[in-house]
Amino acid sequence: MDGKATSRIYILGAGAVGCFYGGLLSSAGHEVNFVVKPQHLESFQGYLNLEWASHQTRVKVRATTELKDLVHADILIVAVKSADTLPAIQSLKEYLPENIPVLSFQNGVTNAKTIAAEINNPVYPVVVYVATAMQKPWHVKHYGRGDLLIGQPELGRSNAVSVLVQLFNQAQIKTEFSESIEIKMWEKFLVNCTYNAVSAMGQISYGEMVKNPQTLNLLNDLRDECLLVAHALAIPLSQERAAELNQQIAQGMAQQKSSMAQDLMKGRQTEIDYLNGYLVREAQRLGLSLPKNEVVCALIKMLEHKNNAS
Repeated sequence: MDGKATSRIYILGAGAVGCFYGGLLSSAGHEVNFVVKPQHLESFQGYLNLEWASHQTRVKVRATTELKDLVHADILIVAVKSADTLPAIQSLKEYLPENIPVLSFQNGVTNAKTIAAEINNPVYPVVVYVATAMQKPWHVKHYGRGDLLIGQPELGRSNAVSVLVQLFNQAQIKTEFSESIEIKMWEKFLVNCTYNAVSAMGQISYGEMVKNPQTLNLLNDLRDECLLVAHALAIPLSQERAAELNQQIAQGMAQQKSSMAQDLMKGRQTEIDYLNGYLVREAQRLGLSLPKNEVVCALIKMLEHKNNAS
């Protein structure tokens, strides 16, 4: 990417995160192309709708099922669910232009590493702070925030990442470079592991969760178990910082339900294996016990099985 005014941006996946940021990038004049599954193309009419509390807007975008179209990309944004990361990257890597940046806009702490192991392109983990939901295909509603952090683990700031930061900021997407992107990823990961599954099981918002003392105790236990694993992996995340982060979400996104809650409600597989499930697997490898996270994983799996059987 050479920093030109208009970029051809390809987005892998047309969920809430991909559509929200794709819409903003299109509004800023970039050519935005979604690479989607055939069923998503059936409902596509050449645009997507962005909805805020105060207004709506319609923006022109493109969509394709043809992976070979990626040869035209200047930037690739990966916004698929974590379970789809590896097969998606393996299927498209032969078409990906050399050296273009690949950005992971995904939950969890493993996706950028999974992508980087498959391709030679520069891969940037992006921590996404936004509350969004799909109202219907190609119609995304915004509930809060929208800022990004971009990093380059172990490399520091380069001219290429500075160009990316500038591109997003010029599109009115508040974006900063983080020297400690791995810690920031773990901070969001901890919040997700604390809230997402409980929100999903109860189909309840973050703000409502913390009003119940028993539920709050469970959230705190999930948080502390996450910290056990973080500290065993030498991630410098304090209990005070973790408590602060969880409080911020409960207050700043009080009306939001987790993406996992939205997945279960719509009968889709969740990302539990890449959130609390990842914690449990790492704990077993490290000789730690995470009983609350194990129970949460089992209950989400039970609900997924119920959805699949119905």
